[in-house]
Amino acid sequence: MDYRKMKIEYVRYYSTGTEAYKLEPKQPQRKNAPTAEKKPQPMPKQKTVEIPIDPLALIAICLTVVMVVMMFAGFSRLQKAQAELEQMEQYVEHLQNKKLELTAYFESGFNLEAVEKAARSLGAVPIAEVDHLRVVMEPGAN
Repeated sequence: MDYRKMKIEYVRYYSTGTEAYKLEPKQPQRKNAPTAEKKPQPMPKQKTVEIPIDPLALIAICLTVVMVVMMFAGFSRLQKAQAELEQMEQYVEHLQNKKLELTAYFESGFNLEAVEKAARSLGAVPIAEVDHLRVVMEPGAN
């Protein structure tokens, strides 16, 4: 016999041997028989399931919530900035129109020849005809 190739099997069944069981006959139940007071049955305990949560996953979820809140706050600020930009663009356009209007008024309202005629009629003379004297004062000299 080759001991290396032998298969060992263990017995896993046991017999109780001389034990005998008492069999009691079942009593028939009457359908209309008076019953004893029924005791309220306690509520079955609900099973609680513990779910292990990774701390890094919890931190990531919190950061995600914070980022979503920040995104909505940034979106709100962006909307306000765009409204203000539109208002400022309208104001700049208004100022440019006003500038064109004033430039046209200035160019049309002041005729250089008409101004010279009016000045001569009031007694003004050209600068070339004016006699002038140059006076130089030194500081500290009285």
